[in-house]
Amino acid sequence: MLFRSQAITLSGADFAFRLTLTDGVPVTVAHDPMNRPGYLQFQSTISIGPEHRAALAALNASQATEIVQEVQLELSRVNVGYGVAMSDPQHLEAVIVNRSPVISGMTEGSFAEKH
Repeated sequence: MLFRSQAITLSGADFAFRLTLTDGVPVTVAHDPMNRPGYLQFQSTISIGPEHRAALAALNASQATEIVQEVQLELSRVNVGYGVAMSDPQHLEAVIVNRSPVISGMTEGSFAEKH
């Protein structure tokens, strides 16, 4: 199995699932009929690994800011919604949001059955 699935409640969504990948990364899949009726929204938070945390911690504030800006530039190039935060020099996180068109006739049941 590639992931575990759990139904969750999100404000405005007519259905939402939290998919936990085999590496433990959670991905939220939701359908918001009011704001994006023709799309599914996929959202996940990614963090840098321990080896990169150590390298980031060795940088001065200016260098760390430059790394954050480079991450933002690369995310903007792939045309996804995102937010990048660095709470301290060792913790860089990005929230990635992407949308995909809904397939005609898709329901919560048919999505869960196929995924």
